Amino acid sequence: MRRVCGFLAVLLIAAPLAAQAPAPALTPARTVKLAEHLYEITTFGGSAIGFKVLALVGSDGVLLIDSSTAEDAPAVRVALDAVGAGPVRIIVNTHEHDDHVGGNHALAKDTLVIAHDAVSRYLTTGLAMLAPRPAGTAPTVTFDHTLTLRFAGEELRLVHRPAAHTDGDITVQFVHAGVVAVGDLIFPDRFPFIHLNAGGTLAGYLAALAALASEYPEGTRFVAAHGAVYSAAQVAAYRRELVAMDEKVKAALAAGSTVQQMQADKLLAAWPEWGAGFITANRFIATLVAAEHPATQATLPSVLDRLVPALVTGRGADAVRLYRTLKAQQPAAYTFAEAEINQLGYALLQAGRAEDAIAILALNVEEHADSWNAYDSLGEAYGTAGKKELAIKNYTKSLQLNPANTNATKMLERLNSY
Repeated sequence: MRRVCGFLAVLLIAAPLAAQAPAPALTPARTVKLAEHLYEITTFGGSAIGFKVLALVGSDGVLLIDSSTAEDAPAVRVALDAVGAGPVRIIVNTHEHDDHVGGNHALAKDTLVIAHDAVSRYLTTGLAMLAPRPAGTAPTVTFDHTLTLRFAGEELRLVHRPAAHTDGDITVQFVHAGVVAVGDLIFPDRFPFIHLNAGGTLAGYLAALAALASEYPEGTRFVAAHGAVYSAAQVAAYRRELVAMDEKVKAALAAGSTVQQMQADKLLAAWPEWGAGFITANRFIATLVAAEHPATQATLPSVLDRLVPALVTGRGADAVRLYRTLKAQQPAAYTFAEAEINQLGYALLQAGRAEDAIAILALNVEEHADSWNAYDSLGEAYGTAGKKELAIKNYTKSLQLNPANTNATKMLERLNSY
């Protein structure tokens, strides 16, 4: 399933269904005016929770914070036209994941694209080897610590938040409007995605939340890329919940529990609603355990480091065999995370390699048979390959595992309509 966040900027690649399926209608964006000349535009083509773009509209054009996915970029443009906006002059990306940079090339024409230094690296390495980004995606201006911009009468202060969700996260303060765009540093009452293999850490994530809650003037509004607009008090409360979860994991570790035991014991059962997003309770337990053992777990190389080069020259079946060999012979040498394999499948879909994507995503279902998201992603790959019945089968299984999966509901309606 297309979800927020992904390894080296390809978690949210949009892949159309096969040619015989009817083209999906453009899902309209929702526009909310936050302040004079400042709009929040939420697109919904790839997720019920939506992808937020902030648009600062001036007399000579627009400055965007993030650009949504390539799939949803046309909806952003329609929304901009509806408020009388001109051409996009500047795009600021809060980090490298595809729901934040995917629309860059579609919305930016001779436009400045600004991001942290790390974003350029991620857009040209790793999974990008399988499907190079379109021209206009990568930043044209990067910075390290801070950067100040002035546009349409507004002052914008960009600040790097190191080693948090990724190692390229930035926040953007609209000084006069009293608004801060926080990217994926807050998820709407959901377990956050701390992307360990993209430089994210629990300590950095908590530090970023503490800074947000304390650094800005009273009354500042914090706009998360997926979901709510927060106050400083709500940011602080969100952080406290994460600390409480971490304390439970620390206590379980001290008592000798393993990840598997914590998951079986439903250690985070006190937060049932938090698992409704992309990150399940079991996956967040694993993240917290890895964060407590950075020397042995969080810094392990990803198995993708071996699989991607194999896929550059080989096929999906070759990569599956290599995965199984590595996991059997070197299980402690790599991370074998569900999310990483999911992201690899989507990178292959973007590269037009649907059959290879099916092989990889079927492996993910085999490895994570209780994951609704793994079945959802495999359903999309089958749909892309024109294998309607198999797509329906996997979307149905995903919906059985997670009845709140609105994407599966939507896709089943589409598949059953033709």
